[in-house]
Amino acid sequence: MKTIKREQSDSEKAASAKGRRSQKKGKQYESELLKLFKSHNFKVYQGLQGKRGGKKNADISILDKYGDIWFHVEAKKGKQPNAKKALAQANRDKSPGSMPVAICCEDAKEPFGSREETVTMKLGDWLELILMVHNG
Repeated sequence: MKTIKREQSDSEKAASAKGRRSQKKGKQYESELLKLFKSHNFKVYQGLQGKRGGKKNADISILDKYGDIWFHVEAKKGKQPNAKKALAQANRDKSPGSMPVAICCEDAKEPFGSREETVTMKLGDWLELILMVHNG
């Protein structure tokens, strides 16, 4: 069977380039967050992105002292990142026992750390976390 390749249209090429830029931007943001967490001595690792990603594969996993996934982090950066959708994705894909978290940042020219990032999590998870800190 002979395969026939066709040329991509200009709109397909533009969409493909936009997708690559978006993926590169997301990967860069994840790397910045990873460095931040490591600088505070958290045990973390970055998940796979793209076609191999998915169930139980967070953008960033923060481990507890036993090596289990403590936080399942979905990192989003864009013009108006949707924290609710990011949290839903984290909740859907998280490992049992881990807390889903969405960390979002609007595109900005300011360097990492000087722009405003937000952390979104479920109230029950936040209370559990606060109680652990409060009760030592």
